[in-house]
Amino acid sequence: MWNTLFGWSIVLTIIYLGSLGATGRKVDPSVQAARDTRAAAQATIAAQLRDPDSARFTGVTLMKDGSVCGFVNSRNAFGGMTGNNPFVVTPREWSILGREGFPKVWKERCQG
Repeated sequence: MWNTLFGWSIVLTIIYLGSLGATGRKVDPSVQAARDTRAAAQATIAAQLRDPDSARFTGVTLMKDGSVCGFVNSRNAFGGMTGNNPFVVTPREWSILGREGFPKVWKERCQG
């Protein structure tokens, strides 16, 4: 019986500490939602790349309209890095430099 109680207390402690975040404080739900949105956008862009595991994201920002703007650097077909390419992920679509219509989407969503 004590082993079972001890096991459950360890599990519950781990769950509680995990909910506190790295700083030991509870994470604001809106902050966590923003983190989740940025992570989902990064996963969407990475999935479109030749080498998704090489993707390095910088400047990833959640805009007021729900779009996510940022830059991605990844390996190309020759194994070299492409350099920071801008990307946009909206609730309805994604776009990256070189894709048709990208400059318009970037200007509307990320610079406006």
